[in-house]
Amino acid sequence: MKYIIVSVALFFTAFGASQEIYFSYDRINHSLNSLSNDYAQQGTARYSAMAGSMGALGGDISAMEVNPAGGAVFIKNNVTLSMQVNSVKNTTSLIDVSNSNTDTNFNINNVGGVAVFESKNKNKWKNFNLGVSYKRKDISSLVHASENDDVIFAEYNDYDPDDDNFSTLYTHINEVDGSKSKFGINLSANYDDKFYLGTNLNFHSTYLTQYDIIEERINQNNTIRTTDGQGTPYSLDVSGFSIGFGAIYKINQMVRVGLAYQSPAWNSIVEEFNYANIDNLGDYYGVGLGLSEFDNINTAGSLTGSVALVIGKSLALNADVIRNFNKNTKFDSPDIEIRENNLFINNAVQNSTEVRLGGEYRIDNFKLRAGYAYAQSPIKDDVKVVIDGEEVDFYGSKLIKNDSNTLSAGLGYTFGKFFADFAYQHHTTDFISVFGGGDYYNLDAYYTRFDYYPKTKRKTDNFILTFGWNF
Repeated sequence: MKYIIVSVALFFTAFGASQEIYFSYDRINHSLNSLSNDYAQQGTARYSAMAGSMGALGGDISAMEVNPAGGAVFIKNNVTLSMQVNSVKNTTSLIDVSNSNTDTNFNINNVGGVAVFESKNKNKWKNFNLGVSYKRKDISSLVHASENDDVIFAEYNDYDPDDDNFSTLYTHINEVDGSKSKFGINLSANYDDKFYLGTNLNFHSTYLTQYDIIEERINQNNTIRTTDGQGTPYSLDVSGFSIGFGAIYKINQMVRVGLAYQSPAWNSIVEEFNYANIDNLGDYYGVGLGLSEFDNINTAGSLTGSVALVIGKSLALNADVIRNFNKNTKFDSPDIEIRENNLFINNAVQNSTEVRLGGEYRIDNFKLRAGYAYAQSPIKDDVKVVIDGEEVDFYGSKLIKNDSNTLSAGLGYTFGKFFADFAYQHHTTDFISVFGGGDYYNLDAYYTRFDYYPKTKRKTDNFILTFGWNF
């Protein structure tokens, strides 16, 4: 049996498809997660407290990301600085054994400002605004499967209970460390305080490293054998560009609607990774350094529809529905193995929907806020994996990223030209944590091939503090 690690090619097929689909787990995973805009619900404390639901309201640095026309809602110059404490807890379970790991980071997660230029001409164009913003998010994470004597690694394709030539799981660790950021330039205009237009120029950057390791306890001599996952240590360095367009229309003093389009991000990617050939005994017989560069990696664009209800100066409610065009993701490279990842995109990836709801209630200088967001997985539920010619249920969407939910709340206070806001977000999702190519056995299940994979539940808590100045 070849001892296959998650970073090696797996073989995927979807219901209704007649061909097996080669793909690189790391490339797909990082393109759909690390390169995606999955941190869009985080920004200023006001925006975060409303779960990123401000598409038809605008008037916030981070709201300009949802709808660029939101920059035109500002009537005064504005600067903001936001700080964040981000805590990620991963709980991985495998045959009744669970292990939890928490990673906590502090960073300046959002900085921005808007300059308002009032029109000097006596016409209905009220003002033209210029905004800039910078957003950053840590993407550090640790997934750890603990020692488990019921997980068997056989040295051959079929496990023989009468042969002691096998090993059991001692530990599996997959650690990711890095960050992603976005710098945006916003141009917007206000027509007659009813119609707002805007565009964004976005510059994306992602850098991460990943390390994957498996340790086994060898049955024959009770020693520990360590295997670095093929493809690790792994690093990913990305620079990209996207553009957005948006409009907000004020139907009356109470009702506003918005529509925005975000283009795919055109990314240039450089990967660096170790590779190794491993024989049936887990020994290396060839180790080297791989370097892969390829351009024109398009990640998902989106279309956002929004509606807001504003009741006097006391209450504002907003709802956003976002359609993410994940199937636009495309790999373009001279390397045929990289291009074959497009087969996975075509057959297993789906366009997905996000729903965000948010509200703000004002009591004099105080503001109370709350929100909820739901994001659908970009992977179909009916994805199958083929290992050694055997089709295995791989829990579909949970392979890379399952549906996610976000609950948020916050408050704010204005004193003169200055304001301070605080927000808390609780984000949950789960996914499958594959290792060893899924090629192992359950000792307690009559030595059958393993069809139950490690499941990881991820809980993320964000605490955001924003200071701002209107002048």
